[in-house]
Amino acid sequence: MLVKFWNTTRAYFTAATLIIAVPTGIKIFSWLATCYGGSLQLTPSMLFALGFVFMFTIGGLSGVVLANASLDIAFHDTYYVVAQTGKGLNNLYYYAFDYMLETMFLGSYLLYTLLYYLFKIDEKRNQNLLSIYSENNKKSVVFNYFYNNAKQTNIQSAENCKGFSETIRQISKFNIHTELEQSYISPITSCEAKKKIVCVRSKRSNKLNSSFINWLAGVIDGDGNFDIRKINSKLVLKAIRIKLHNRDVRILTRIQNELHMGRIRADKNKPHSLWIISKKEEMEFLINNLNGLIRIKVDSFQKACHFLGVKFIEANYNIAAFDPYFSGLIDTDGTIVYNYSGNRIECNLEIKYNDYSKKLNLDNVIPNYKPCILLRKHKSSSKEKVFFNSIAFKFQTVKGMVFLYDYFMKNRLYCDFKFYRISKIKQFITVRDYKNDSKDSIEFKIYSDFILNWIQYRNPLWYKVPFVNKIR
Repeated sequence: MLVKFWNTTRAYFTAATLIIAVPTGIKIFSWLATCYGGSLQLTPSMLFALGFVFMFTIGGLSGVVLANASLDIAFHDTYYVVAQTGKGLNNLYYYAFDYMLETMFLGSYLLYTLLYYLFKIDEKRNQNLLSIYSENNKKSVVFNYFYNNAKQTNIQSAENCKGFSETIRQISKFNIHTELEQSYISPITSCEAKKKIVCVRSKRSNKLNSSFINWLAGVIDGDGNFDIRKINSKLVLKAIRIKLHNRDVRILTRIQNELHMGRIRADKNKPHSLWIISKKEEMEFLINNLNGLIRIKVDSFQKACHFLGVKFIEANYNIAAFDPYFSGLIDTDGTIVYNYSGNRIECNLEIKYNDYSKKLNLDNVIPNYKPCILLRKHKSSSKEKVFFNSIAFKFQTVKGMVFLYDYFMKNRLYCDFKFYRISKIKQFITVRDYKNDSKDSIEFKIYSDFILNWIQYRNPLWYKVPFVNKIR
């Protein structure tokens, strides 16, 4: 290193090494600040990145030692200079891998991922494989390394009048036009100057599970948001969001686990969490699946469809029996409450009254149980005193509690405290008559203990319920 240099030369390299430590430290702190301020997901790539920061820091710290000219002479021709860090045990030295070696491992890992996984997924989220065939002899131009199934691919050939292909190019836009039952397609005569489309049925469907997507439509109609912004005189869909209270974060995790996309972010100042997707291909995939199911937030959904070039399909407002759409609405905007005077458990849904919500028909969603519909007028809490109307659907009969229980056992709620309340309906039916017994009786004690446990479950404000003092 600096052994055979003049003292002045050693001083220059010492100063240069120390000065380099300043921008290097800035880089490390910038990386750490980026990780601290972001929402980390410990994917393999992120673990490699964090390992790189650690190894880069250790390597830099050991490199500062070599900035001392006298120490550099002492460490000359040792493993410390070679690897910048070492480990000794009983005079046996272990190899210390440099941080750049980890970068090489990361490159190898990403290359493996690219070859074995990314080539199988297109922007429509279909797991397809690529095979390109020539126009004349059907021989593969790009081989399929893993399976014999062919991916739908558009091929154009520039040919002369004799039918010999001169050039072959692949059109990169993967659009599914047809499905073929066989992997072999008879060749098209070259003089017809047509495109040849090779398409084999995909193993992975472009449609999500119908039960989940109907439930998700109800969640989005409740607390979802299509972020439409006007940029350069054009409406642009920036993101799709769902914002819920932290106690309902299980709803967001189910959405993320089912869709395998988006991220969940916690609000630092309020007890809320947010699920968000902002990539165009992900938003297009979700919009295509939700098309024909959104019934309340139709205006923003239509604008989203227009931006993505998707033809809007109007939903059926007569909700069918046991449709999971209703459970999605209750998960977000509905309530499961105990009516003390009526001695029953009710399910209520109240939403803003508009041209779309007034068409909503919930008469058949819970068989044998029709809701009572009320129109209400509210005054906002702001100084402007703005009035707005709401429509309420109330399932509030004693006999209907059993049917309410059956519906939500088939279409379960993912809001834990609401599902807990629903799951106790059958037990409540067996003790509800104890309300009229003497307060000193064991029957009334069973009844009061049940109601108190029912109200207290994940409800920090249970003591503010008006009738609590009457049953304690």
